[in-house]
Amino acid sequence: MIVEFGEDELRDYLHGVLNPARALALEAALATDETLEARLLALEPLSEPLGRAFSSVPDHARLERLARELPVQPQLSRVLPLGLVAALAAVIGLFLGNLTQPDRKLSWQEQVAVYQALYVAETVAPLEPSPASLQDQFARASERLGLALTAADYQEVPGLTLKRAQLLGFEGAPLVQIAFATETGAPIAFCILKTGETSPAIVTELSGLPTVHWSADGFGYMVIGDLSESELIRTAHHFGAAL
Repeated sequence: MIVEFGEDELRDYLHGVLNPARALALEAALATDETLEARLLALEPLSEPLGRAFSSVPDHARLERLARELPVQPQLSRVLPLGLVAALAAVIGLFLGNLTQPDRKLSWQEQVAVYQALYVAETVAPLEPSPASLQDQFARASERLGLALTAADYQEVPGLTLKRAQLLGFEGAPLVQIAFATETGAPIAFCILKTGETSPAIVTELSGLPTVHWSADGFGYMVIGDLSESELIRTAHHFGAAL
């Protein structure tokens, strides 16, 4: 049996005031009736900005404008069909995600930031290495980097507790991550990579985390974590002095 829906009913559905029984019937019909879905979308105010955004191959700026045009409503799932909400989110997220992927390779700082962004307080909280273990970690890190590092230099950093010195790698070069926890448990990292470069300090944000990075004497350095800008710079100065 084909159930017909008038324009007034479609508008009532979009505004969340359609009779519940009719709303359920409409949602069931939308699953198989493309014409009905097109009629509903034609009445939906989001269809206009979507149509403009996807009228040609979308670029990042256009999709960002689209995101700003989308109405923010506390009960969006009641105003729009759940499937439509999910579809809009998926389409916009897919294009924004794909278009923000650079053609170039990520820098070592960017890759470390992606890794560090996965850390939470519980990541570093259980790390309680013994003095002997820390000494061994720093000895191995020093040997691989060719740079003198000692645990003692990083155990008296104001506001931070030393947790670990971990060996990683970037494009075949050794990369050392020295992990700390703030007084509130937030994970902080001081990372060192042999780069052969020299560059001034840059304070920025990578993967949503405050970051300062610089290069000196052929090594790249980076401090990253949830610190204020003044704390970030002060911590970077402390680490730099320890080298």
